[in-house]
Amino acid sequence: MKAENANDLYYYLPMADDSCWRVKACDPRLAPFVARYAAVCSMGVELPGTPEKFLSCHVDSFANLESFRQKHPDLIETGRRHYFRIFFDPSFENSFMFYNLEEFRTKTMQTLAVNNIGSAFQLQMVGRENCAPCHCALVTINGRGAVIGGRGDSGKTTCARRLPKPHRVLADDYALLFEHQGRLLAQAMPTWSNLTNGNTDYKADCSLITEVATFFFMRQSRDDSVVPINGIEAVTNMNAVLQDLLCVRILSDMPDSLKAQLRNHIFDFAGRIVNGKPIGMLYASLHGNFWHTMESFLNAG
Repeated sequence: MKAENANDLYYYLPMADDSCWRVKACDPRLAPFVARYAAVCSMGVELPGTPEKFLSCHVDSFANLESFRQKHPDLIETGRRHYFRIFFDPSFENSFMFYNLEEFRTKTMQTLAVNNIGSAFQLQMVGRENCAPCHCALVTINGRGAVIGGRGDSGKTTCARRLPKPHRVLADDYALLFEHQGRLLAQAMPTWSNLTNGNTDYKADCSLITEVATFFFMRQSRDDSVVPINGIEAVTNMNAVLQDLLCVRILSDMPDSLKAQLRNHIFDFAGRIVNGKPIGMLYASLHGNFWHTMESFLNAG
């Protein structure tokens, strides 16, 4: 299935599950939005190897919306009132995004338009049921992947930025988690607030991928420690950080049935991935050497 007026310029983002997401502008006026999104995610225009599957996103304008809707009445439609509309096929392998360009004249709105492309991308990932967004810092501790989950202002970003070598920070606010071939993989995603807060040169390296060895859930504390958790407490905390960045809240016109379906996917995903992993509540000060407690927890597991 192709959107109207398509050209041949795709930007490509290889994914941790050996698929590849590709996006292109179908209206030349949308090309700057797509190019900026691609730059933030460090996407290239060269086909990366031989992916097992392509997921495609076509970005167009409201000028072509009604004709597209009439030709494809079977597609799932969502969006945000008269600002933008997103269509998905039932497999979530293809998305089609339409912008009302009259609403995106200012620099602020154009920045939001770039960010909104990420909504189509995220829902395509979640709709396939082997993936979920995670509100977290993604790090490696002595080469072993660790997720530090936490909602806004929990201190996870500050902690991640304080990690000394040989530990490494792959992302400080957002990652995608994938179940793939019996492994749990995490892929770095952009910290979109950097862009919306005015850093117009911001870029993230979304090629960074690690296998997840453990999960931590961040709590600020005067002292540094890790307390093991499991069972329903682990699932509840995992579900919270997965649901926290799920973009359904900004899509005011999403069908309730689709919203419930996506949230159920996330909850089921949370229950699966906590099994067999050491999981700890990380009580961390913002001045101490909290990474030592993380190392000890990983070594004990």
